[in-house]
Amino acid sequence: MITVFCPTCGAPNKEDAKECEKCGSEIRQEHGDFVENLIHFSLKHQVPEVAQFAAQALGKIGDRRSVEPLIEVLEAPHEPGLMEAATEALGKLGDPRAVPVLSHVLAEGSLLFRLRAATSLGQIGGEAAARALKQASSQDTNKVVRDEAEKSLKQIERTQNRS
Repeated sequence: MITVFCPTCGAPNKEDAKECEKCGSEIRQEHGDFVENLIHFSLKHQVPEVAQFAAQALGKIGDRRSVEPLIEVLEAPHEPGLMEAATEALGKLGDPRAVPVLSHVLAEGSLLFRLRAATSLGQIGGEAAARALKQASSQDTNKVVRDEAEKSLKQIERTQNRS
């Protein structure tokens, strides 16, 4: 049996449901464009895997409207899989608005998030990202993070040399 989630409240419903059993909203109605649905519905979904998939998809789609919502994911505690996906998606989007939050994650996050933040900062580039990576490459307590920060720094340098 397939579960269909209500586009209004996120409640699970049977596959053939026309209305949500919880809120009464129409199940098969259209709600804006695909990116807006991912941002406003799926990224905040009650099922952690749905939210994580939404973050991954937003990173692959590359629409800049998703930068701020993904930053918000990292600014508040969420399920670790979602936070990891948001960190990676921000790197793929390459928007400098994400540098402050990724720099904070690099400095304060758990090992996995520091690694992902180092990679993402390397993908975004710029002076602020390079400063955060330089600090991590010399001061992080974990050698793997230091190495990833150094690798990302080299990526930024290669990109700058091509310009």
